[in-house]
Amino acid sequence: MVIVEEKSLTGFLLLDRRSQSSNISVNLSVLVIVKKNSFCLLPFASCLTSVRSLFIASIIICIYLVGCNSFLPAQSPLTESQKIPTSQTSSQEVTVDESFKVVAGQTIYVSVYSHIYHEKQRRPLYLATNLSIRNTDLANSVIITMINYYNSQGQLINSFLARPIKIKALESINFFVDSTDTMGGLGANFIVKWIAEKSITEPIVETVMISTRSGQGISFICQGKVIKTVNSD
Repeated sequence: MVIVEEKSLTGFLLLDRRSQSSNISVNLSVLVIVKKNSFCLLPFASCLTSVRSLFIASIIICIYLVGCNSFLPAQSPLTESQKIPTSQTSSQEVTVDESFKVVAGQTIYVSVYSHIYHEKQRRPLYLATNLSIRNTDLANSVIITMINYYNSQGQLINSFLARPIKIKALESINFFVDSTDTMGGLGANFIVKWIAEKSITEPIVETVMISTRSGQGISFICQGKVIKTVNSD
């Protein structure tokens, strides 16, 4: 007898399959986990009444475990539109020349942790980083003139801007460093510079570190620290 119970759209199916003979009574349950259009069979045996039934159940479990990956659909390479971009912004590039009158501006230091250590063996946990820059002004734009990424030794790793960009009122932009990029280290940082032609409310600049490996989720935020202020006077 086969009993199928669907718990949810991305949940699981439980099949209870019993086989009986004069000398064997085996209760074999198969857990089918459905997630993102793929599934895998995870069997286990219970109610074993003899050494022979244990041997048979062990063989069945091995067969299912070996064949588990065969149920996973083949994944095609990501297209360019599916890949995570280094930056997510539609902001306009601008030219800052001598005619641009700077009324306000800041240089902001933002901490980055490309990895953190855990457990007694100081095992590294690698993290992805999102740099978020939010224009909090209700009416005026802000010009971002520099977004540089430095490692723990203070060496420049990457400059994210080729030219200054304008962030409109209440607009936000995001820049991404993948967890596979470990060059930054434990003491990495962003240096962000902004200027404005009018007195505006200060933008929010922060990093969000995140990891979801090994079935565990960890995330935290680091707020930017102003290390230099530009005033018109």
